[in-house]
Amino acid sequence: MKTNKLAQTAALALAGLFAAQLALADPIYGSINTLTYDGAYTGYISPVSISNNPAPVGGNPTVVSSGAVRMTNTTLGIGNIEAFCIDIFDWLQSTHTYTYESGATYFASNPSPPNPGAVAALGRLASNHLTAANASASASGAFQMAVWEIVNEDSPNAWNVTNGDFTAITADINATTLANQWLASNAGETNNDTVVNVYATTSDLPRSQSLVVFSPYSEPLQFTSVPEPSTLALVGLAIAGLGFSRRKH
Repeated sequence: MKTNKLAQTAALALAGLFAAQLALADPIYGSINTLTYDGAYTGYISPVSISNNPAPVGGNPTVVSSGAVRMTNTTLGIGNIEAFCIDIFDWLQSTHTYTYESGATYFASNPSPPNPGAVAALGRLASNHLTAANASASASGAFQMAVWEIVNEDSPNAWNVTNGDFTAITADINATTLANQWLASNAGETNNDTVVNVYATTSDLPRSQSLVVFSPYSEPLQFTSVPEPSTLALVGLAIAGLGFSRRKH
């Protein structure tokens, strides 16, 4: 039996669309994802005493570890995700649900007060220094401190992890020096196509931490939970075409 050419074309187009969705390295914006914590990505520096003005409920400073975390997106089966903490006074749950957002969306309303300028600065930081940050635990810790500084310090002119409204104090002098060097050079650097996205925590639990992730730039496909009209049209064409073919033969 010959296959109707229209049905063939529609089916191939539909398969290509689904394949493209499956091939995406990142989740869909607005989607809910479960992440599990798999340990340090490169290593941590510890202890690091962080404080902020104004202080959160419960006061500060807080003693933490600093460095990239390794996460697995169990919803999509994506592992080995390098992520950095955003919230300075929340812990990280071993398993938690997140909403995947663009950096622009997240920082338009976060932290408190919002810091929309953080997106561009974080993009430049990652584009120019993320590779170097993965060279050692000290460098990874420096990058995390720089992320905290960019997100929480009011003025880029005051970026320095050892003074200002936000501080991160550690005995690792190399990490402190490196973080401040990266911060000092940030304004004059260029983002070479690094996109900033956020796994935003879906609750206000004390042990819930939003995470920033970086990836090479690609125009994000933002599918909704309802199939697009063009997708439905292709499905309809495929079904109708196959039905016509069967009736004819």
